[in-house]
Amino acid sequence: MRLANENGLKVSIAGTSATVALILIVRLIAGSDVPTVTSVSHGEGRKNKFAIQKESNLSLLRSDRLKISEGIGYAGKGRNIFRLEIPIPSPPQPKPSPPAPEKQFLPTKAKLRLKFFGFAITSGGGKQVFLSEDGDVFIGKEGDIVNRRYRILQVKATSVEIEDLVDEVQQMLPLEQG
Repeated sequence: MRLANENGLKVSIAGTSATVALILIVRLIAGSDVPTVTSVSHGEGRKNKFAIQKESNLSLLRSDRLKISEGIGYAGKGRNIFRLEIPIPSPPQPKPSPPAPEKQFLPTKAKLRLKFFGFAITSGGGKQVFLSEDGDVFIGKEGDIVNRRYRILQVKATSVEIEDLVDEVQQMLPLEQG
């Protein structure tokens, strides 16, 4: 029985000590910002203790440090999180682009490697032309692009007008007898 009394006494002392320590830690962390009301009296000519403690809290403020902090402006990058307005950035000034170089057309005497060696008249009345370049044979009609480079502009009985889309050159190719 004596053992139970000793443990109960130790537990109650530890609980009381923990409570006091907790109260002291809270007061230490909160400092004097948390008003404590011990007693309130409304007698004439006497102030209540809450009002006296509030005045003492205001006297603890360091006005010299407050004045220093008031003069500091926000100098971070980006948006000021302490202001409601959002600064609108000015649109970037367009850089003047250099003048576009004029396209120089090759003289019409430039020799295309394409050769016109025949044509066929289809049942619809259109003409299909047979063209060759380095051993490759291409078949097309007016408006078609062959070899991803040449557009067939006009087909005649003895010649075909071709436009080189890469070099932007137009040339008449005569029908070659072979």
